[in-house]
Amino acid sequence: MYTKKIKICWIRTCDQIAVTKGYCRSHYEIRLRKGKFNKTDEKCSVDRCIKPVYGKSGICWNHYRSKHKEGSNRWKVIKVNPDLYKRSRESAKKYKTKIRSIPKKKREENAKKQIWYWKNREKALESHRKWIKSLTKDQLLIQNQKKNARQHFGGWENREMVIQRDGNKCTKCGITREEHKKRWNQDLHVDHNDNYGRAVIKKAKNNNLDNLLTLCVKCHGIKSNQDRKANKKRVEVLLYGHDFTEKLKEEIRQRDGRICRDCGISERSLRKRLSIHHLDRNKRNNKLKNLLSLCPSCHYKREMTPKT
Repeated sequence: MYTKKIKICWIRTCDQIAVTKGYCRSHYEIRLRKGKFNKTDEKCSVDRCIKPVYGKSGICWNHYRSKHKEGSNRWKVIKVNPDLYKRSRESAKKYKTKIRSIPKKKREENAKKQIWYWKNREKALESHRKWIKSLTKDQLLIQNQKKNARQHFGGWENREMVIQRDGNKCTKCGITREEHKKRWNQDLHVDHNDNYGRAVIKKAKNNNLDNLLTLCVKCHGIKSNQDRKANKKRVEVLLYGHDFTEKLKEEIRQRDGRICRDCGISERSLRKRLSIHHLDRNKRNNKLKNLLSLCPSCHYKREMTPKT
């Protein structure tokens, strides 16, 4: 399965070394999910093709497409269009230059690492599963906490320093660490003041001690809800301006009798508040003549229709 010569992935845009069936690790998994070739080691029967077989056809994916005129029709369109033809030629040149720029020593080292990883992967997974089964509930909780701390706070030590700095208590309600574990069966939470914690890449996070706070589950939830509402208001102000307030929305709903102006459905039957639509699609124009009360479906239809 693994050859001595170093091969690069079949896909042109990819520079990684081929590990299984002529593909790199990521593209191999993608192709398996899409069902573009079998898990067996069968090879294409056309000429001297080495690529793996697609489904039950006995041919690789490229020959299958050419047989059914998918690839040939696509290439005819590319040849006729000069812009697409230039792009295809440029992409081929870039691919060749990237391959030539990689030195042979680095390719050999990377290939050895990847081959060693795939050979010893199953053994490592089995040993990891046995180790997890041997752990108790408390040890599993500690392992999960350490994993989360590495992702979100820059390390387990950084998180512990913040909790000890705040006296092992919640900074708002004052509940201790032991009471928190008894009540909610988990450790105290650590929150980012700038609200850029979980939904941000590691490099963009500010994990300094000044930006971190210890909170309990309840206080953390209240703070996150308040922050969401504040962010929504900021976005609304940026898009719609300061004039587009809740009072103005209620005036328009009462003016229209709390009924959708397109389909005639009422708020009672919807069990929701009607949304407000700008007729000229200028969200800064908040005059009464420019606003209509609509149900969500009619509002979506109006927004999706092109301007006349």
